[in-house]
Amino acid sequence: MEYENDPLLPILQSEINSRTQAYQNLTAAEERDLLMLNADQKKAILDGDKSAKNGYLAKGPAVSNGGIKTHPKFVAYEKSISQ
Repeated sequence: MEYENDPLLPILQSEINSRTQAYQNLTAAEERDLLMLNADQKKAILDGDKSAKNGYLAKGPAVSNGGIKTHPKFVAYEKSISQ
């Protein structure tokens, strides 16, 4: 595909250049601050991870065998995780 006569290409290139110009001369500290998560984002991630972990641990294993499902030890285990 040839783009040499494309009328939109110079417009798109100038738009990309104007948007990225501010980021080309960032120092390492400025770049780190720009990309670093803020406290609310960290809290949201931690809360989501905690919720997923608790949901996983509170769910019993998928057992289809009737003998295992009715075994006293398995019944006691299911009761212990549902509390």
